Amino acid sequence: MRILVLGNNTSDTDDQVTELAEKANAINQGLIETIDKDFSQHGYYHTTLIDLAPGEIMNIIHKFDEVMVLDQPADSWDSQKTRLSTYKLITTLERQSNSLGIKVYGKDNDNFVDMKYWTDLFKSNRSFCAYPWIVHSQDKTDATKLNLCSRSMNEVTSIKDLGDWQTNPDYTKIRESMKRGEKLPKSCRRCYKYEDRGLTGYRTHDSLDWIARLGLKNIKDFDKITSPYYYELRLSNKCNLMCRMCTPEHSHLLKREFEENPGLVNPSQMASENQSWTDTSVIDVESLTDKHSVYLTGGEPIIMHDVYAFMRKCIKLEKTDFHFTMGTNAQRLNPVFLNLSGKFKNLHFSVSIDGFGKVNDYVRWKSDFDTIISNCRILINQGHQITWNHVPTIWGIHRTHELFEYLSEHFPKVPLYLQYNRVGITCAFKSPLIEETLRSMEQCKKTILYSSDGKDCTSGIDAFYDHYLRYKINKDDLKKFFTWNDLMDKARNISMVDYIPELDTCRNMLEEN
Repeated sequence: MRILVLGNNTSDTDDQVTELAEKANAINQGLIETIDKDFSQHGYYHTTLIDLAPGEIMNIIHKFDEVMVLDQPADSWDSQKTRLSTYKLITTLERQSNSLGIKVYGKDNDNFVDMKYWTDLFKSNRSFCAYPWIVHSQDKTDATKLNLCSRSMNEVTSIKDLGDWQTNPDYTKIRESMKRGEKLPKSCRRCYKYEDRGLTGYRTHDSLDWIARLGLKNIKDFDKITSPYYYELRLSNKCNLMCRMCTPEHSHLLKREFEENPGLVNPSQMASENQSWTDTSVIDVESLTDKHSVYLTGGEPIIMHDVYAFMRKCIKLEKTDFHFTMGTNAQRLNPVFLNLSGKFKNLHFSVSIDGFGKVNDYVRWKSDFDTIISNCRILINQGHQITWNHVPTIWGIHRTHELFEYLSEHFPKVPLYLQYNRVGITCAFKSPLIEETLRSMEQCKKTILYSSDGKDCTSGIDAFYDHYLRYKINKDDLKKFFTWNDLMDKARNISMVDYIPELDTCRNMLEEN
């Protein structure tokens, strides 16, 4: 009998496993820190989600007869995020126990009562979200307006009319509606579309992360929040890349290209008139704690002067332990930035990567896959956290497994966030390579990355697979795609056939009856 025990990363885990083994007249085979460990001996093995990623545990789970999680007090865990991820994993394992051929224990432990409460709430209340209580998010095109989050395009109130964060009537109305389970299609339609496609979405994933960080026990605890914990700021569209599925409001280079080639403009990729940006002055730096989070994006934050000024201000005020995230393309690291970033205790990079090798380089024009990888190694070696932010598209959905397999081998502990591309003619739900996409999704499911605790990594791959089981090619959409893509290729003096030849051959489908 081989038993895998999950717990926190304290000596208590080893102590409890030793006690369990002695009672069963068995042996504590020790901590698992690598999936290459020898599992041939019977007994108790133990690990944590700090030592192994969820996907690594799923990779070795077939070697065990039973899996259990210890009932350790919530406050004994160094990270509540790790406790949440452990609960998610043991819940997944219990759900799959019959197909895996294992017995699973511990989902109903006392230390998971709060996690069960919240996950049940998000299943029964399809409207509730943490963001109206915690996030300061200024509109992408008019920085004088506040939205619920960066995905919402509907104004809640203006900054000048905000007043008291806790009692503002516009936010209060939305908060009360969410608590009653009333949907808000004007503000939250993006997440509803995610969930309608079978994806977990931001609403549930991000809310649970915040609930764990803030230690909230029930829905009434939200009303005790008096000010934002999360600043989500888009500082500029200054960017060094020209991603095909991006928009002019996120890249000044793309904006210039669209102005020079007006045929590229389409309903999903239009520049906003009189666009205004926010800046980091809206952040009350002196109030930041290790519970707060600042997310800076653009554009590309690493090439923005405001980001450097903000980092220096935080260092000067000795406010460097908050959770600091940058959305980056990881192309432009420099000594000054690396020196400043080394001063922050919880700096995290959300690294955009939209395919393996040439697929990424074609989609994310002016990006270089090898540079992304080498720069991410630098960031990890400096002690920073990274996650992959992946946007599947029509160009690469059929080769997603190449990226998943590479990242699983070289970065097994780094989670991936899968983000749905909303640009109609290039979205990943419209690939003509149906059989290739289905095979790719099947291969993705075999990787370590598939089971990572990244937003929509698992549910996203499942949703794409289910979609392509019933998808029929729309030749009108395909023709529009090739017309638009050829125009962009011409503007860039390149050809898709040199990067993704198998997709280029799908032009032949337009000639078939």
